[in-house]
Amino acid sequence: MPELIPNAFLIGVQKSATTSLYDWIGQHPDVCAPFSMKDTPFFIDDTLYAKGTSFLDEVYRREFGGQRIILNGSANIIYFEHSIKRMAQCNPQAKLLLVLRNPVERAISAYNFAVKRNMEDLPLIEAVNREPERIATGDLRTLSNNTYVDHGKYYEQISRLYNYYPESQVLIFLYEDIRSNPSEVIAKTYAFLGLDPSFEPNLRSLNKTGSVRFAWIRNALYSQSGIKKFLVKNVLDKILPYDRKYRLKIFFLNLVTSKTKERPQSGPDLTEARALIRKQLQPDIEKLQGLLGRDLNHWNS
Repeated sequence: MPELIPNAFLIGVQKSATTSLYDWIGQHPDVCAPFSMKDTPFFIDDTLYAKGTSFLDEVYRREFGGQRIILNGSANIIYFEHSIKRMAQCNPQAKLLLVLRNPVERAISAYNFAVKRNMEDLPLIEAVNREPERIATGDLRTLSNNTYVDHGKYYEQISRLYNYYPESQVLIFLYEDIRSNPSEVIAKTYAFLGLDPSFEPNLRSLNKTGSVRFAWIRNALYSQSGIKKFLVKNVLDKILPYDRKYRLKIFFLNLVTSKTKERPQSGPDLTEARALIRKQLQPDIEKLQGLLGRDLNHWNS
């Protein structure tokens, strides 16, 4: 029996409604989209990737029922060239989906998300100024979660992507498209994937940043302590398969997250940080307009 490997990937970007889009696609009866295969960094993390495609097969096999589309997703795939290369080696004929958000607002949202997850302790403008140092470390966790400006260099990332996949296999939306007309977005997505576009999913919104209710649980979930690593490796990994462990983590994340959105930040510090981020990303935005053939001037306001 051949291994089950993904033939469709949702490759990014962070904080751009990718969790919601993954959910909408996965509701289609001809799509196999396990909950744990959204933001599992199989193609990014060396340790996970070393498990081989049998790791993916094991997770998909538990939910597979003959569906035509096997979906995988991670908002960070587009950011790392090695993950794109590995994905292309896994399935060069796959269809790719990408959502782009105003990179300035995306950076601020990602920063707020990192603060909530206890992965950021610097003020925003200091974090932006320290970003070159963070990139230089090469640390995967830091690169994934704390490089707010660099993640917004979409022109660089998409140009690199086209070295591995032709444009015909890539469908790109803007975050504004999802917010303003989700029904049209999902219909186009279904058609792109060769699915019946008349199916109407529940267009619910998932993974909003929200606010933290129980900081001590949040801190335990994201702790990098030796005790936690020992317990995960020697206890949880031995008694729970990966997908069930992932569901347990998300359960606790939802438990500690209030559905009430935090009040938007304001003030001179945010204004200064936004201006700095915009200045750094302006050249990339200008080139991206030509690449996509879309007017992105509203991203500069």
